[in-house]
Amino acid sequence: MSPSPKFSFDSMVSILREFTPRPEIILEEVPAPQKLAQYSFAFTADLSNGVIGEGEDELASGRFVILHEPGGQETWEGEFRCVTFMRATVDSEMQEDPLLPEVGWNWLLDSLQESDALY
Repeated sequence: MSPSPKFSFDSMVSILREFTPRPEIILEEVPAPQKLAQYSFAFTADLSNGVIGEGEDELASGRFVILHEPGGQETWEGEFRCVTFMRATVDSEMQEDPLLPEVGWNWLLDSLQESDALY
C-alpha cells in the first residue's frame, strides 16, 4: 500500500528526524544510497541494554532506508520503498528455530497494525 498522495517524502523525513526513541536506542542519520531512487533518506539504530558505563552491551543494530521515486518504479508497485537491515544477538537455541523468521515478520506486522500504520 502506498502512502496517501498528500503525505510527501519531505514530510516523512521531517517526522523521522523529529522522532525521539526510548533512551536505550540511539538513532543517527547516515548517508543514504544515491542510485536507487531520486530521493532517499537513511538512519542507523543501535540498541543497548540501557546500562551506562562499562556494563553497557549492544543488543542490536540496524539501518532504515526510505526511497522515493516520483512516478514510481514498476518493481516497487508504487513511488515509495522502505528497506531495513537488522542484526541482533540471539541465543543458539532461538537461532536454530526454523520459525524465527516467520515469528519476527509477524511481530513486525502486529506492531504496524497496532500503530494503525499504512504499509
